[in-house]
Amino acid sequence: MSVKRIRFIKQSGTHVLPQQEIQHYYVQPQEQFIQMFLPQSDDYSYKVVPESEPADICFYSVQHKDENLLRNNELNIFFSIENLRHNGKRGGKYAYFNKFGDYGSKKTNIFFMNDESYEYRGSDKIVIPVIHARLSYFNRFQEIVRLPKEKEIPFSEKKFALMITQNTLNPNKRTIFNALTQIGGVDQIQMFPYLKTKTCYNSPELLELFNKYKFIITFENSHTAGYITEKIFNVFLAKSIPIYDGAPNISEFIKPGSFIPFTENIINIINMVNNNEEMYNKIINIDKVQDKYKDIKITYTI
Repeated sequence: MSVKRIRFIKQSGTHVLPQQEIQHYYVQPQEQFIQMFLPQSDDYSYKVVPESEPADICFYSVQHKDENLLRNNELNIFFSIENLRHNGKRGGKYAYFNKFGDYGSKKTNIFFMNDESYEYRGSDKIVIPVIHARLSYFNRFQEIVRLPKEKEIPFSEKKFALMITQNTLNPNKRTIFNALTQIGGVDQIQMFPYLKTKTCYNSPELLELFNKYKFIITFENSHTAGYITEKIFNVFLAKSIPIYDGAPNISEFIKPGSFIPFTENIINIINMVNNNEEMYNKIINIDKVQDKYKDIKITYTI
């Protein structure tokens, strides 16, 4: 078995580290990143090397602006997990888009984009939606990383709701918060500061907290097709119910019955589910991923 060497350009905002080095919630564990964004094969394995060393694959992200940091003999992969279109267009605070536009980097071979829904494969580049990588990882690892059954909280002991997003880019967050407080207590994620040092990518601490609540308010920062973050997958793995608002095409990827969408009838639905354990468990146990994405794999030539 051959070994493929990976390097990360840290100044571009990659935020990927070994599990034992993580001290901030926004950092993704290195092994999980490899499982999520790289092709899996019995013919080779992966090894992360220091940024200055020779490598086979180079990853960089939204603050990348210096093409001189890229090498012609490596597979150069741009990836973005950010909210790129919260102002209606890509760019804003992201140096890559301010310099190169959408796909202007001449040295980039593959683009993982968090606001695309469909793959593109051309002679000049490959574009892979990040949601495809998330689905591939979830399909393969959900039984391994989900909350263990012995740590589940009984329905009768669960709190009502937890809001897990802190910014106000999506105005519907305030609307749903105000509406739900008329039904029961709504806690906010900042009440649990210990999570700031735990990865937001299905850490055991995060899943245990989510499981203590019947509902997790899982609102994205924008209503952008394809922009589906780790949030809803965390809730599924925690065996709670997401109240979701975000990508208008969420049902392209996730089965509608597995979450509660932000609609005009949402309060009536939550009232029913909140007081009905049988209905609640039925939603929890619904299969999550749409059938056509059950076997999705990340593929490209290294």
